[in-house]
Amino acid sequence: ANGEKLEAWYSGTFNDLTATSQLKVYFAGTAIADTGALTVSAIGGWKIDVALIRVSSTVVRYVVNISTPGASTAIYTSSGELTGLTLSNTNIIKITGTAGGGTGGNSDITAKSGSIYWYGSAAN
Repeated sequence: ANGEKLEAWYSGTFNDLTATSQLKVYFAGTAIADTGALTVSAIGGWKIDVALIRVSSTVVRYVVNISTPGASTAIYTSSGELTGLTLSNTNIIKITGTAGGGTGGNSDITAKSGSIYWYGSAAN
């Protein structure tokens, strides 16, 4: 129903100071947040917070905050609206972490935990 909301959070670690890391968040196959290439200066944690609210049967609004305190930029915020969706079908929230350069490879970025919450609309 219109007004329904999903909130999600994910956390993990950067494990390699020589790799160029990147975090992305997708909803329904569309990238809604992207840190771009990060220079990690301290091995440590990252956290992603996502909020999505249904506006209509084909539109959602979103806000994403990505905290990367050990990287070249510490906070990334992305907000906007996705249109042309089919919300009666399954849509997926997905995060990806990639690392390249230096010794970029397996285990440079580790996901540790996450959770998703659904809130009904005020009319439900």
